[in-house]
Amino acid sequence: MRIAYCEDEEAQAEYVSDMIEKWCIKCGIIYEIEWYKSAEQFLFETEEAELFAYDIILLDISMDGMDGFALAEKIRQTDKKVKLVFVTSDADYVFKGYEVEAFRYIMKPVTQEKINDMLDCAAAQLEHEEQEYVILEVAGEMRKIDKQDILYVEVDGHYTTIYCEKDEFTVKKSIKDVLERLNACPDFYDKLYVKCHRSAAVNITKITRIGRECLRLKNGKELQISRGMYEEINRLFIQHNLNTQL
Repeated sequence: MRIAYCEDEEAQAEYVSDMIEKWCIKCGIIYEIEWYKSAEQFLFETEEAELFAYDIILLDISMDGMDGFALAEKIRQTDKKVKLVFVTSDADYVFKGYEVEAFRYIMKPVTQEKINDMLDCAAAQLEHEEQEYVILEVAGEMRKIDKQDILYVEVDGHYTTIYCEKDEFTVKKSIKDVLERLNACPDFYDKLYVKCHRSAAVNITKITRIGRECLRLKNGKELQISRGMYEEINRLFIQHNLNTQL
């Protein structure tokens, strides 16, 4: 679980982070907490992100400079799904939270019980949402990639490039490792991402036409199909389209 916490008081940040750590350790969850001292620091360090590489972003509403609610509005301009949790002593903001689809409000004073309750609910939802995104390290930064945007992946030496509808991301991983991450949560058929030849794999849902030697994706890109991989790709392609029509 990756959590960002925007809080301009160091003592409060350490206090809440300790409670989050206790919950993660108790639940056996691998975690990472990043503390940002201001909204401005958060925006500066994540300025190129379209999807924030966090499961939860905790925001103190009363911060010097840009407040937590203004930051939430900025976040929602690019990321509609990341869970936003406000930490506040002002109950009036609870109603404003609907404007930015806040996941939770934690009223001060913050207690272990309140943190546990929020994280229990978040973890339950994240378990169901896990198949929607993959988080990978790109150029030294953690990036969240929407799986629905991925067209295909291609390996070149020790690097694999993930080609999306509007962007591309290169990671220092084998194509095998990338596919294991992408297919970690398959739904009603075997897998969504399957190799079409030795150095490339395709998102089955993005194929518009398939032949024995090549396939075409929705953006017009054509990829070769190895002879030994045609049967599996064709089976998954047919299965996907049959399920889509039901």
